[in-house]
Amino acid sequence: MLLKTLDQLRERAPKLITYFLLIIIFALVSNFVLPMMSFLNETIIFSGITLYQAINLFFIAGILFLIFQIWIHLSPILNFFIERFYSILPGSKKVEKSSIRRILYDVAYIIIVILIVTSIPIPLSHIIEGINNIFSFIGLIVIFLLLFDLGKTSYEILSTKIEKLNEKISSSKKEKKQ
Repeated sequence: MLLKTLDQLRERAPKLITYFLLIIIFALVSNFVLPMMSFLNETIIFSGITLYQAINLFFIAGILFLIFQIWIHLSPILNFFIERFYSILPGSKKVEKSSIRRILYDVAYIIIVILIVTSIPIPLSHIIEGINNIFSFIGLIVIFLLLFDLGKTSYEILSTKIEKLNEKISSSKKEKKQ
């Protein structure tokens, strides 16, 4: 869905900020409050799952839901800014537009990966030991791959622009000589 007006942007931005704040609250609660509730680990509620594990799974589901909502609201905002940027910038081509979109989406993906890596392992570590290291390692690999793609795409755009500028300068020098 593409945002057409600033009013639609104003509707989505507060929701996006609210979801970010809720993730921070969920992460803080699961990091500081849930460990104090470890006495609930003795209460089995269903098929070997304790109440403590169920609460942690609830927090994981809540955080994943919030991250999904952030992506739903962030994607149209990125598209809105890309369209505005290209309406201002003269002489842009469709290829450059898709490259800029790819760069902005890579940045958004990096933000989402950071949110997942910092918020999900906290409640999950109360269920599975050592999951923090696995999440950190996988998150680091994904971030490196996204940064590589971001750098490669940026380099392609800049090299194309520099080549065009070099051609214009050389053609203007040739015209002055004639």
